[in-house]
Amino acid sequence: MFAQCHQIGRVVLLRAPKSFVTTNHAVGAVRCIFSSQSPSPSVEKLRVVFREYKKNNFPQELPSRVWKQILSSANADGDGYITVQEAENILEKIGAADQLTTEELAEALKEVGAVDNKIEVEVLKGMLTDKRGMGK
Repeated sequence: MFAQCHQIGRVVLLRAPKSFVTTNHAVGAVRCIFSSQSPSPSVEKLRVVFREYKKNNFPQELPSRVWKQILSSANADGDGYITVQEAENILEKIGAADQLTTEELAEALKEVGAVDNKIEVEVLKGMLTDKRGMGK
């Protein structure tokens, strides 16, 4: 069972199995509700950087494949998490290191679910494939 989030005004109800609630997924799920309404400028900058990279380099490729390849290479140690440093390495590899400061990158990752300056690969992939145009 996956978590179900319901927002009623400013209150968020999270229904999830006990194992889900004890992971970072719960934190990311709750943050996603708030951030999905109006993402910070840092999140938007990060989305634009990746959108432009995909558009310029892989216009015919499925978005999910592009993000999977990029994020898999960033998670070289295979722990399932991407640190701020690993995210900076991604930006450097795609020629966008000058687009975001370390602070902006850390803020963007924290907003979408990073805990202790690292974010689960699948959560970051979810941000990149957001329905508001990241996959295009």
